[in-house]
Amino acid sequence: RVYFSPDGHSLAVTYTMSQGVQMIGRLPSSEVRIWDVTTGHEAQTLTLSTSPVEAGFSSDGKVLATVSTQGEITLWDVASGSRLRSLASSPGQNFNPLASMGNFPMPQPGKRPNLKNMPNMANLPNMADLNAMMTNMLGTMTAGTMGRNVTSVSFSPDGKILASGGIESKSNLDMAGMMGQATGNQKRSKNQPPTSSEDFLRNLKVETIGQVVLWNPETGRQIGAIKGHGKGITDVVFSRDAKMIASAGSDNTIKIWEVAAQRELRTMVGHTANIESMDFSPDGKLLASASDDGSTFLWDTNTGEHLLTLISLDDGGEWMVVTPEGLFDGTPGSWNQILWRYNQDTFNVAPVEWFFNEFYSPGLLSDIFAGKRPHVAQDISKKDRRQPIVKLSTSGASENISTRTVKVRIDVADAA
Repeated sequence: RVYFSPDGHSLAVTYTMSQGVQMIGRLPSSEVRIWDVTTGHEAQTLTLSTSPVEAGFSSDGKVLATVSTQGEITLWDVASGSRLRSLASSPGQNFNPLASMGNFPMPQPGKRPNLKNMPNMANLPNMADLNAMMTNMLGTMTAGTMGRNVTSVSFSPDGKILASGGIESKSNLDMAGMMGQATGNQKRSKNQPPTSSEDFLRNLKVETIGQVVLWNPETGRQIGAIKGHGKGITDVVFSRDAKMIASAGSDNTIKIWEVAAQRELRTMVGHTANIESMDFSPDGKLLASASDDGSTFLWDTNTGEHLLTLISLDDGGEWMVVTPEGLFDGTPGSWNQILWRYNQDTFNVAPVEWFFNEFYSPGLLSDIFAGKRPHVAQDISKKDRRQPIVKLSTSGASENISTRTVKVRIDVADAA
């Protein structure tokens, strides 16, 4: 992954080293390398004990935030490469079984291991830590956050707040009880049947809620937590004035929050695939969101209205913008991919020419950015220009016609 600083002077690149090239008994290390874009030289190399999954610069480019696979957020001084502080929010993030083992020599075949060099058992987690770590792991599996409890970070433009998006998990998991039953140390009443794995899975309850955590980067203290998404959060972003923050959920919804009051302003629904990234317009009136299916939505942050969808076609060679009402603009090559569909039937369609004059809106995207909100004169669902099917037949029984005057019946089908 690569990240430019907002001032364009630095480029951060995250690397994960292969375990095969590491020494036995040591942790596989990962690095973040910071490059000076002006000189083209590597400025700093930051070594992390776990793989970085996300990173982000402060607005002045002086601080870099990294998120590890265990959810630890670390702030780094870009100029010196030194660690400023860690923002701890993940259960068990300070415990790593390989780290607690140290670099003790591997026992030789046929020889007893030197117990003095064995890992310090005091470093192993207690039952509360195990419960928290297992709950966290189960939560990330059900929250749609790719196994991560912290998924994204974003600095406010003034650098005074750092927002992190992720999940909070709760469960009724009882590690002590499970281990006691497994070893036979837990006493059970005579009438209590043994607990099977099916019973355990049936009774296990894991609750997750997406949350945005607000931090003070100077002190490393948490200053707020905003909860509201039903599942995990995949991305967070501040508006330029730092008054609003947008969060994207793994349930494909977007919420806009007021930072000062930490309250929800509105929820925006429309995406049908995972939302990968978002950003506010400089004036904060629009929000753009891009999803895995290749579509980019433009939203009105004041009303929450879905204004239009931007679509890239043929590897960027053609493009199209479409409003929910059917207004469209794009390259001529993209027009051939527009069909008007009837009755939610994929095969009951009409070519673009049928409604071209009513719905073609040149300059549609620039009009939206200028604050205009164009609408169609009539709902497209009320327009039907399909030609009716007309059938002409004699009204009586089938017989030879011997006169010039006959009775006929006209059947008209599929008329608007």
